[in-house]
Amino acid sequence: MVKCDAYGLGGTAVSKILDNFADCLGVFEVAEGVKLKKAGIKSDIIVFGTALPKEIKYAKEHDLILTVHSYEEFKQIYLQTRVHILSDCGFNRGGIKSLYELQCILDDGKPEGIYTHLGTSDEFSDYRLAIFDKYVQLAKMRYPDILAHCAASANIGQKSARYDMVRAGLVLYADAVKIKTKILDIISVDCGEYIGYSKRKTDKKSKLALIRLGYGDGLPRQLEGEKFVYWKNYPLTCIGVACMDCIYADVTNLDVHIFDEVIVKPEISQFTLYEYLTKLKGRFNITYE
Repeated sequence: MVKCDAYGLGGTAVSKILDNFADCLGVFEVAEGVKLKKAGIKSDIIVFGTALPKEIKYAKEHDLILTVHSYEEFKQIYLQTRVHILSDCGFNRGGIKSLYELQCILDDGKPEGIYTHLGTSDEFSDYRLAIFDKYVQLAKMRYPDILAHCAASANIGQKSARYDMVRAGLVLYADAVKIKTKILDIISVDCGEYIGYSKRKTDKKSKLALIRLGYGDGLPRQLEGEKFVYWKNYPLTCIGVACMDCIYADVTNLDVHIFDEVIVKPEISQFTLYEYLTKLKGRFNITYE
């Protein structure tokens, strides 16, 4: 999956790397797929969102695979471009909801694929997978070579969900991406002082690192007690509220210096790496190694 500019990491650059390995690349909008094809991407590209009527001709021109959400949409699109069918198996984000509707589609033509989205890897996914199995059985009974896929990052380890393809999203990036920044200053504070915009006083004499990263770079503002910044593999506890350009972290009793490098791993409460990567903007450089 390279939608949303490859989760904010550079859609074209990442796609050119993946083009050597992937059978298909996934985007959400037709414009994303057209941009990649114009950049020379050779892999098939599946558009997982809804194509607007005026976008269908561009999808055909660039050999994109469109998602079909209903029998009516299939009749309108099938003869114009390649399609995969979305089956709604309880996620309620669009797609066909009955085997009868799938049968009508199969009677009128041959889609290249059929898929669904489970969203989790728990009992909900098991329930949705059982429904999807029935769609796949019907489709493959008619067209044995039709591609079925539903395993995404959340349940990519679930063998029963893999079918013919898997949709690797965040799992591609989580361990491959390293977010680095610097300590700008070391600040000594006494017990009972306020820190930045925080309304909470310090409860001890402390040494704080001022780190170049803030809500202007995509972080949430409330960071009190969170641990997602690492100095030499040591997790630092964030203090107070994020500023637009910087955050505070407790480095009391650590031999930390100005301009030391820190690593950011923003998996914190109510804020996932998905969100952070797609919210990163403006003031950073991306290096591909």
